[in-house]
Amino acid sequence: CLSDLSTTMPQCLAYGCKICRDSLPPGVSFHRFPRDAQLCTRWTVNCRTDVGNIAKFVKEEVSSKKARHFLCSLHFEESQFELNYMHELLPDELKPRRPVRRLLKDAVPTLFSFSTSNPRTSSVRRLRRKQQ
Repeated sequence: CLSDLSTTMPQCLAYGCKICRDSLPPGVSFHRFPRDAQLCTRWTVNCRTDVGNIAKFVKEEVSSKKARHFLCSLHFEESQFELNYMHELLPDELKPRRPVRRLLKDAVPTLFSFSTSNPRTSSVRRLRRKQQ
């Protein structure tokens, strides 16, 4: 249940992803859902987690001041991140242990490990029917 997720240690919202914020592997970062409603909807549909009513989920996510749900960087192609020249130019001894990785403003998650033959979640099917 999603209400449980928002009160515990943040976990990646992508269906089947087990990455938790308290035990991030090296090089993996967390990114909050965007505040743009259309982009937030695309993220929600792409991650395939059944959030119930997608429109309600997106409205709550976009209007929330505090980040509630996240996707980990494993679901974004490298081209979806801003280049960080400062990190590249610093000598190793001055580099932060975990460099800040920022997504491009219009970044969309596309890398997921679930099979394309998996059935879509009920909330995604409802959204597809509503758009037709």
